[in-house]
Order: sequence, then C-alpha cells, then structure tokens
Amino acid sequence: TLDWEPGALERPAGSRGAVLVVGDDELLSGLPDTTYREVVPADDPERIRNALARSDIAWDAVVLACPPRAVDEALTDEEQLKLAQSRTLLAADIVKALSEHRADHSGAGIGPRLWIVTRGAQQLDSRDRVTLAQAELRGIVRVLLFEHPELKPTIVDVDAEGTGSAPALVAELLAAPDDDEVALRNGHRSVNRLVPAPTTAAGELVVEPHLRVVNVGGDVAF
Repeated sequence: TLDWEPGALERPAGSRGAVLVVGDDELLSGLPDTTYREVVPADDPERIRNALARSDIAWDAVVLACPPRAVDEALTDEEQLKLAQSRTLLAADIVKALSEHRADHSGAGIGPRLWIVTRGAQQLDSRDRVTLAQAELRGIVRVLLFEHPELKPTIVDVDAEGTGSAPALVAELLAAPDDDEVALRNGHRSVNRLVPAPTTAAGELVVEPHLRVVNVGGDVAF
C-alpha cells in the first residue's frame, strides 16, 4: 500500500545555477545568492513561454508554486474549479514548452527538473483537510513520471499556510533527491512510498471498515 513515512533528506545540498519560479515565490526567497532566480506570474502564459525559451540561461529547475490555502479559498467554489483546471493545463503547457525547447536543441543537455509545490493539498493523516484547488496536481505529476521521466517530475506539498517549511523546501531543491512525492510539515519531511500493508498475526490483510451513510431520499444530489 502507499503511505507516508518519515524520510530524512540524506543527499547533501548541491548547487543550482538558475531556477525559474512560476507563481508564488514566497517559499523560495531563501535560495542562495549564487542561484539566479526569475519569477513569472502563473497567469501570464506569454512570459512563461518566453522565460522557458531563453537561450542565454540553462534552467536547472522549473518550479510551479501554488499560493497559501487562504488565497484559493477566498474564491467561490466555481472559481476554485476553474483554477484547478487552469493549473493542470498550465503544468501541461510547461511540459510541452520544455519538450519543444529540448527538441529544438536536439535533446542536448540534461534539462531542468520540474517541481510542483502545493500547499496543504495532500493528506498525511486521514483527519487532514486538503486544498482542493491544488490537490489535482498530484495526478498530473503521476502521469508525467511515466510520460516525461527526463524531467524528473516531483511534487512537494508544504504547510497550507505560513513559511515554516521554506528552509526545508529550499534544501529539497538544492539536494534534488530521487524521491518524487514529498511532504513538508513545519520542516519535517515525509515521503509517499510503497510499504507493506498491515496484516494480522496469521498473515491476512487487515480489513479497514469505512461507514458511509447516504440519504438517497433527500432533495439534493448525492
């Protein structure tokens, strides 16, 4: 089964010459001065394409970073749905632009690693609520891992609000570990991994009952 497990960042920090941040850069302000950082807004596709196509810079990382949960939840439900759709399409457009740029240069070089940073969009505990307008990005990362492994797509989910995990996120980018699904909570690191499912003493799978009551006779959709 898949589950979150504590996992220390074992690889030492490396150096990143250039990082392109698309969206909110609040958590990445702590990148070292030796790293060139360019920030473009997530709602400006032309600037994003131009930045990705720059020939004078070889990006080491492209980071699509979401804002705190409160920013999303200040919108109506319909607006949040449109936002979720637009973010998914934005991630796809970034991948397309990176692939085209790589093809234009005959696949030369390793190319940048694609990072997606969400805020409270994954459940480390079943009692956690999620940032719905960001949770769908995990899905596209899982797809990209198979379709574009050359980008080493990685999703890092940090605290829904605040900057308590900002230093840990910067360390993650600089170390560039092999893990592709990471969660940071107040700087504590967890990794989503395939782990043995719980079993009984006899070796049988433990059944987890879940009770759901649905009122099919109500006046709203179920």
